[in-house]
Amino acid sequence: MNPLTEHETEKRNGTGCDRPLTRVFRVALLILSVAMIAAGLYRNDFREVLSKAVMICMECIGIG
Repeated sequence: MNPLTEHETEKRNGTGCDRPLTRVFRVALLILSVAMIAAGLYRNDFREVLSKAVMICMECIGIG
């Protein structure tokens, strides 16, 4: 049997990144997502989203 190299093992386990920019992109996307969630919470947008969700549910069951 041929032993796998470290890179092949990481690639097979899904822990390695094929490109260095992949990790940077993931971290940047995570930071951007957290920033957008924080901005929405700061502006109290969650209340508007919740009220729209309630209205859509009421329309679906025929009440609203």
